[in-house]
Amino acid sequence: FDVIAQVARDLAYPPSRATRLAVIGIVIGCVMYAGMNTLTALAFTPEQAGEHDWATGAAVTEYIGPIGFVLLVVALVGAVLGGISAFTLAASSLIASLALNRFLPVGLAVTNAKHVLNRAVLVILGVSLIAPWAGREAVNYIVDMSSLLAAIAYAYTCFISVRIGRAVLERVYSAMGLAFSVGFIVLLLWPGSPGQLSGPAMGALAVWAAIGLVVYVRARTHPDAPHIGEALWVAPEETSMAALMKD
Repeated sequence: FDVIAQVARDLAYPPSRATRLAVIGIVIGCVMYAGMNTLTALAFTPEQAGEHDWATGAAVTEYIGPIGFVLLVVALVGAVLGGISAFTLAASSLIASLALNRFLPVGLAVTNAKHVLNRAVLVILGVSLIAPWAGREAVNYIVDMSSLLAAIAYAYTCFISVRIGRAVLERVYSAMGLAFSVGFIVLLLWPGSPGQLSGPAMGALAVWAAIGLVVYVRARTHPDAPHIGEALWVAPEETSMAALMKD
C-alpha cells in the first residue's frame, strides 16, 4: 500500500482511486496478519508456542498437514518477492525525486529506453547486498530506527494535510493520523516505554541524521536547488541525461 503514492502519478491514477487502493491494501494486510495470529493462538498455548521456532508454521503443519505448510510457504515467498519488488519500485522513485531536487547526483534520475530508473535500481541493489554481511542484529537496529523515521514522515505528511486540507473531514482524518504518529514517536522515545529504541538503534539514528543534515546543507547551497517546498517533477520522457543536463 505504501508504494501506491509513489506510482500513482506515473499510472495516472486520480487521488480518490489511489486512496481507495491504499485503504484496501491496509485492510487486507490487517486481516491476513490477524488471521495468522489467530490461527496460531487457537493451535497453541503461549507456552507451547514458545517451544517452536516458527509457531505459525508448526500450527499449520499440525492441523492441516504438509500440504497446508507448502501452501503457506508459497504464500510467504510470494509476499516477500512482492515486497522486494514494491520496495525497489518505491525506493527508485524516491531516489529520482531526491536527485531531481539536487539532494543526490542528478544522474540517478536518468531512465533507460523503457523508462526504468535503472541507475537508482542499481544503487538500491548495491546497498541491499550489504545487509546480509552486516548480521541480523545490525539489521534489526536499522529496522528499529526506521520505525521512528517512518512515524516522523507520517506525522509530517499528516501535518501538511491538516494545513492544506480543504474538506473538514479530510482535515479531521489528517489530524487523527498526526495524533497516532505522534503517539508512536512517544512510545519509541519515552524512557521506560516497552517500545523504546535501544542504544545501538539510537546511535544508528544519530549517524543517519548527521548524514541527512550534511546532504541537506550541501543541496541547499547548490546553485540549481529549488526553493524549499517547491515541488519538482519531471516526466519519464524528460529524464534522459541530455534533458537533465541541458541547463
